[in-house]
This record gives sequence, C-alpha cells and structure tokens, in this order.
Amino acid sequence: ALLIAGGTGVAGSVFDAQGWPAVLGGGAAAGALAAAFLPERTDALDWLNGASGTVIGSTLGLVVAEWIPFPTGVPGALEVGTWAVLALLFGSAGLIPVAWRHDHLPHVPTRREVERALPAPYRTAALEALAIYARARKPSDPATRRGLAEVTRWIFRLQTDLLTLDGELRGIEPDAIQARIAAADVPVADDFTRDRRQATVAHLRRLLDHRGTLATERGRTDALAAYALAFLEEARAGITVARVLPGETVPDRLPEVLQRLRSQATEGEARRRTAREIGVLS
Repeated sequence: ALLIAGGTGVAGSVFDAQGWPAVLGGGAAAGALAAAFLPERTDALDWLNGASGTVIGSTLGLVVAEWIPFPTGVPGALEVGTWAVLALLFGSAGLIPVAWRHDHLPHVPTRREVERALPAPYRTAALEALAIYARARKPSDPATRRGLAEVTRWIFRLQTDLLTLDGELRGIEPDAIQARIAAADVPVADDFTRDRRQATVAHLRRLLDHRGTLATERGRTDALAAYALAFLEEARAGITVARVLPGETVPDRLPEVLQRLRSQATEGEARRRTAREIGVLS
C-alpha cells in the first residue's frame, strides 16, 4: 500500500509539474501498481487495464466532484479532500477489468510465508515446489494451473505436518518413558498406591503406542511429500513436452526458398566456371 501510494503521488507530481492533469498520472500509476501487486501473477495487459481503468475512473470522479456546489466559505482543504475521495472511489472501479481477468487459484504460499512458517530443514521441499510452480504455470491452461497450485500448497502443508510430528516425537523420549514405567511397576503393599502406579504404567505404555503411530505417520507424510514433489516435476516437464514445438511444423514457403537457393547456387557455380574458362583461354 505504501509503494502504491508513493508511486501515485510521484506520478501525479510529475504530471502536475509538466502542466498536465495530475489525476491522469496518479490514476495511471495507482492502477498499474495495484495490478502489479496482485497476489497472483500478472502481465503487461493487466497493468495496462489497471492503468487505463483507473485513469478513466479518476477523471470521472474529478468531473463529478467539480459539479458539487460547495457553499461560500468552505475551507479549501475540505473541497480538495472531497475531490480526492470521489476520484479514489471512481478510480478504484478501474480495477474491475483486472479483477475480471484474475484467476482465483488456490492460495499458494509465497517464499516469505514459507520461510516464516518453516525452519531451514523443512522449507527445502516447499521452496522447490514453489520454483517448479512458478516455471510451469505460465504456459498452462487455467485447470492445469489450479491443479499445480493445489499440489504446491499440499507440499507446503505436508512440510508443516512434518514439523509438527517431529516436535511431538521429540517430546516423547522412549528411554525416559521406559525408565518411568520401570520405576512405577514395583510391588507395594498399599492398594491405593498400587492401583495408581498400575494406571500410570498403563498410560505410559499407551503413550509409547501413540509414539509408534506418530512415527508411522511421520514416515507416511515424508513419503507423500517426496511423491508430490516428483509429481510436480513430472507435470512441469509434461507441460513442456505437450507444447507445440517449432520443429513440429515446416514453414509453407520452405520448399520454395530452398529451390530458389539451389537455383542461385547453380547459377553462381556456372558463372564462376565460365569465368575460369575465359581466364584460361585469354
């Protein structure tokens, strides 16, 4: 938001210094920057749509504001503020063309979100998935992009689950649990003490069983993450293979051009042979 506001102010000031309407420069900068900072990838057409739309909207807002009859004695700051608010309200409608083209894909975490949520050992697979997704999504159709986005987000969630499972596994030390079981599993004469110790042993043994289940889930999650990353890599390569490559088709005029070049080569060779024969005779 600060970058958009700063760029809008700078563009408006530059236009005003040149004697042009400041609303044109400010509106164009606001729309182009707002389109450029959309969460999903945008292209030059989105920036052009945003810039032109906000220019038109801001201009309409300024025209409407100038029609408002301000009473005499109204502070100039209030009048200018009213103009600015109306220009912003109308100008924001200029982002409708960008929103119309915007493809609402499943949320894919950014690199900053991955680095913030995952420690270094866990973020490698997620960052690799983001890199593959960034390279593969541009030439693919919307349905394929959604699938790639879902797999990329899935890999990030799997890495988050791995982090949680590892934390739980580190909190359950088998040796320490076994030592507590051995300390509690001793015969005592008091019935109440014996019952509580037996219950403690039962809970600790179930805790060890839970740890085994967590370890199994950890291995499955790790295997799923590796599988999803390999799937994403294959999908990226498949998109490249599925594209129409230049070598698949031959230009229509290629035979004609080749025939013309061969004729020119034959004529050139005949001309050089004639020149050599004339040189020998002379």
